[in-house]
Amino acid sequence: MVAMGNELSWIQKLKLKISGRVYIEHRKRPGWNNPLPFYAFRCPEHGIVIDYPHGFNSRLDCPECEFWLFGRAR
Repeated sequence: MVAMGNELSWIQKLKLKISGRVYIEHRKRPGWNNPLPFYAFRCPEHGIVIDYPHGFNSRLDCPECEFWLFGRAR
């Protein structure tokens, strides 16, 4: 899911610039038991994208390509 930069508040844009990712909201998808946190981060190819943490290290994946941001998403 690709986010438009103008959907983020100025404080979210600042946090994104400083930490590389910013919390958006908790979402629950069909088939999920509980909601998960979703984060916005910058893909070098697709701009600002939104994803939820994957795996033990909370990896964020670009939904459009194979780029990923490694590290704990807080």
